Amino acid sequence: MIGVPLYALVSVEWATEVTAVELGGRTRTVFATGWLGTPHAATWYLHPVAHHVDLGLYALDTDARYAASGRDAQVPAQVREVVRSWGFGGAGGVPARVAVHNFVL
Repeated sequence: MIGVPLYALVSVEWATEVTAVELGGRTRTVFATGWLGTPHAATWYLHPVAHHVDLGLYALDTDARYAASGRDAQVPAQVREVVRSWGFGGAGGVPARVAVHNFVL
């Protein structure tokens, strides 16, 4: 542990599960994006991480549920470039500012 809170940059691609019943009773499920009244594209935020000694790595802290606290943080250009180089961000790219999810519900 390094003594300061750590956060992961998280991207969520929003989609709605849609199941259609076809002739003959078979079902087909797809994930549709951009439906009226639903989030669309991707949202980005910072989420607390915790060190898991047994696994030897950091992972999202799931001991509590978190919501956006009303604060935001700047994502350094170097971090945005690395995330894009890994193939994340799509057409919208990685935002320069993101919400911080550190409000425990």
